[in-house]
Amino acid sequence: MCIRDRYRTYGPYILAGTYPFEDGAKCLNVASVYDPIFVKVRVADKVKTEEGRKGSRRGNERKISDVIKALFIWRTLFMIGQIEADNKYRRYNRQEAAKMVNIPQKTLEDYMLQIKMALKQGFDFNMYCNTKFGVIRDFNRQQAVKASCECL
Repeated sequence: MCIRDRYRTYGPYILAGTYPFEDGAKCLNVASVYDPIFVKVRVADKVKTEEGRKGSRRGNERKISDVIKALFIWRTLFMIGQIEADNKYRRYNRQEAAKMVNIPQKTLEDYMLQIKMALKQGFDFNMYCNTKFGVIRDFNRQQAVKASCECL
Protein backbone atom coordinates (compact mmCIF):
# COMPACT_ATOMS: atom_id res chain seq x y z
CA MET A 1 0.00 0.00 0.00
CA CYS A 2 1.56 3.26 -1.08
CA ILE A 3 1.29 6.53 0.83
CA ARG A 4 -1.43 7.88 -1.49
CA ASP A 5 -3.63 4.85 -0.82
CA ARG A 6 -3.13 5.24 2.91
CA TYR A 7 -4.10 8.91 2.63
CA ARG A 8 -7.27 8.03 0.73
CA THR A 9 -8.15 5.28 3.21
CA TYR A 10 -7.57 7.18 6.43
CA GLY A 11 -8.20 10.76 5.37
CA PRO A 12 -6.08 13.81 6.23
CA TYR A 13 -4.59 12.39 9.42
CA ILE A 14 -1.05 12.08 10.67
CA LEU A 15 -0.78 8.80 12.53
CA ALA A 16 2.18 8.14 14.79
CA GLY A 17 3.25 4.96 16.52
CA THR A 18 4.79 1.57 15.89
CA TYR A 19 1.76 0.26 14.00
CA PRO A 20 0.02 3.45 12.85
CA PHE A 21 -2.69 1.82 10.74
CA GLU A 22 -4.00 -0.65 13.31
CA ASP A 23 -6.33 0.26 16.13
CA GLY A 24 -5.59 -2.36 18.78
CA ALA A 25 -5.45 -0.19 21.89
CA LYS A 26 -7.61 -1.51 24.71
CA CYS A 27 -9.00 0.76 27.41
CA LEU A 28 -7.23 0.63 30.81
CA ASN A 29 -5.62 -2.74 30.06
CA VAL A 30 -2.36 -2.93 31.99
CA ALA A 31 -0.95 -5.47 29.52
CA SER A 32 -1.23 -2.89 26.72
CA VAL A 33 0.36 0.00 28.62
CA TYR A 34 3.39 0.00 26.34
CA ASP A 35 1.29 0.11 23.14
CA PRO A 36 1.94 3.17 20.98
CA ILE A 37 -0.06 6.31 21.63
CA PHE A 38 -1.81 7.50 18.48
CA VAL A 39 -1.99 11.21 17.74
CA LYS A 40 -4.47 12.38 15.12
CA VAL A 41 -4.20 15.89 13.72
CA ARG A 42 -6.98 17.01 11.44
CA VAL A 43 -6.93 19.76 8.88
CA ALA A 44 -8.71 22.88 10.16
CA ASP A 45 -12.19 23.36 8.78
CA LYS A 46 -12.32 26.12 6.20
CA VAL A 47 -16.11 26.27 6.20
CA LYS A 48 -17.37 29.01 8.48
CA THR A 49 -20.85 29.36 9.84
CA GLU A 50 -22.58 32.41 11.26
CA GLU A 51 -21.29 31.55 14.75
CA GLY A 52 -17.69 31.27 13.59
CA ARG A 53 -15.56 28.26 12.85
CA LYS A 54 -17.27 24.94 12.33
CA GLY A 55 -16.24 22.02 14.54
CA SER A 56 -14.65 21.78 17.95
CA ARG A 57 -11.99 24.14 19.26
CA ARG A 58 -9.67 21.30 20.22
CA GLY A 59 -8.60 19.41 17.14
CA ASN A 60 -6.01 17.05 18.56
CA GLU A 61 -7.34 16.30 22.02
CA ARG A 62 -6.25 12.95 23.44
CA LYS A 63 -8.52 10.12 24.55
CA ILE A 64 -8.81 9.37 28.26
CA SER A 65 -7.33 5.89 27.80
CA ASP A 66 -4.29 7.32 25.96
CA VAL A 67 -3.77 9.90 28.71
CA ILE A 68 -3.88 7.22 31.41
CA LYS A 69 -1.32 5.10 29.52
CA ALA A 70 0.98 8.10 29.06
CA LEU A 71 0.65 9.05 32.75
CA PHE A 72 1.45 5.48 33.80
CA ILE A 73 4.62 5.40 31.70
CA TRP A 74 5.65 8.93 32.81
CA ARG A 75 5.17 8.22 36.51
CA THR A 76 6.92 4.85 36.23
CA LEU A 77 9.95 6.48 34.61
CA PHE A 78 10.40 9.21 37.20
CA MET A 79 9.31 7.31 40.32
CA ILE A 80 10.71 3.82 39.66
CA GLY A 81 13.02 4.20 36.67
CA GLN A 82 14.13 1.57 34.20
CA ILE A 83 17.09 -0.63 33.32
CA GLU A 84 19.13 0.76 30.45
CA ALA A 85 20.98 -1.16 27.73
CA ASP A 86 24.19 -1.48 29.79
CA ASN A 87 22.23 -3.18 32.65
CA LYS A 88 22.38 -0.10 34.84
CA TYR A 89 19.32 1.12 36.70
CA ARG A 90 18.38 4.74 36.07
CA ARG A 91 15.68 7.04 37.41
CA TYR A 92 14.72 10.03 35.31
CA ASN A 93 13.56 13.43 36.47
CA ARG A 94 10.11 14.66 35.45
CA GLN A 95 11.30 16.61 32.41
CA GLU A 96 13.36 13.74 31.00
CA ALA A 97 10.48 11.31 31.52
CA ALA A 98 8.09 13.73 29.80
CA LYS A 99 10.41 13.94 26.79
CA MET A 100 10.44 10.13 26.60
CA VAL A 101 6.62 10.09 26.56
CA ASN A 102 6.55 12.94 23.97
CA ILE A 103 4.09 15.05 25.96
CA PRO A 104 5.13 18.29 27.73
CA GLN A 105 5.63 18.06 31.49
CA LYS A 106 3.14 20.86 32.18
CA THR A 107 0.45 19.01 30.22
CA LEU A 108 1.14 15.75 32.06
CA GLU A 109 0.92 17.49 35.42
CA ASP A 110 -2.38 19.10 34.38
CA TYR A 111 -3.73 15.70 33.29
CA MET A 112 -2.71 14.25 36.66
CA LEU A 113 -4.45 17.04 38.56
CA GLN A 114 -7.65 16.70 36.50
CA ILE A 115 -7.71 12.92 37.00
CA LYS A 116 -7.16 13.22 40.76
CA MET A 117 -10.02 15.72 41.04
CA ALA A 118 -12.29 13.49 38.95
CA LEU A 119 -11.47 10.46 41.11
CA LYS A 120 -12.41 12.35 44.26
CA GLN A 121 -15.73 13.39 42.72
CA GLY A 122 -16.58 9.84 41.54
CA PHE A 123 -16.03 10.04 37.77
CA ASP A 124 -16.68 6.72 35.95
CA PHE A 125 -13.51 6.16 33.92
CA ASN A 126 -14.61 2.79 32.49
CA MET A 127 -17.72 4.29 30.95
CA TYR A 128 -15.92 7.22 29.29
CA CYS A 129 -12.51 5.67 28.50
CA ASN A 130 -12.82 6.13 24.72
CA THR A 131 -14.00 9.73 24.88
CA LYS A 132 -11.83 12.82 24.69
CA PHE A 133 -10.18 14.22 27.81
CA GLY A 134 -12.43 17.30 27.71
CA VAL A 135 -15.18 15.16 29.27
CA ILE A 136 -13.15 15.03 32.49
CA ARG A 137 -12.54 18.78 32.37
CA ASP A 138 -16.28 19.43 31.93
CA PHE A 139 -17.11 17.03 34.76
CA ASN A 140 -14.67 18.80 37.11
CA ARG A 141 -16.10 22.18 36.10
CA GLN A 142 -19.67 21.02 36.78
CA GLN A 143 -18.68 19.60 40.18
CA ALA A 144 -16.99 22.88 41.11
CA VAL A 145 -20.15 24.82 40.20
CA LYS A 146 -22.28 22.42 42.27
CA ALA A 147 -19.93 22.79 45.24
CA SER A 148 -20.02 26.59 45.04
CA CYS A 149 -23.83 26.59 44.84
CA GLU A 150 -24.09 24.33 47.91
CA CYS A 151 -21.93 26.70 49.93
CA LEU A 152 -24.24 29.65 49.30
